[in-house]
Parts: sequence; C-alpha cells; structure tokens
Amino acid sequence: MRYIIRSGPQVYQAGTPQDALALGEQMAAERMEDVWIIDQEPPAVISSLETLRYALKDVVQQSQAESRDATSNKPG
Repeated sequence: MRYIIRSGPQVYQAGTPQDALALGEQMAAERMEDVWIIDQEPPAVISSLETLRYALKDVVQQSQAESRDATSNKPG
C-alpha cells in the first residue's frame, strides 16, 4: 500500500499509515496548511491529517505504551 502526503506543492510518499501520519505531523509542524493523505489503493481515499490522527490514535497509543514498557524493563 502506498500513501501520498500532500500540502500545496509539497508531495511525499509513505509505505504505511503510521509513516503517513508521521510525515503529515511533520508537515503540520512546519506550518504547511491543508495536509492531505491519499491512499492509492482502489478505491482511492483522501483523508485529512485530523482523520488519520483519529483513525490511528489507538495504534499510536499502543505503540507508545509498548515503547515505554520496553524502556522501563531494561536492566539497569
């Protein structure tokens, strides 16, 4: 699956929804407006950054929790 992240003339590609979200967040942090994520799989779906944030919120929260657990379980 391939995702296109676009804001005005800036266009990037990502291979996973998480990578698309990370690129979209980076673009938003750089104050690019109207960041859109386009899923190229048929039927093509165009989403706003906010929609992708909402769709992946559980995945991102779980990933962050696993990362914290791995860090706290390291031998000191």
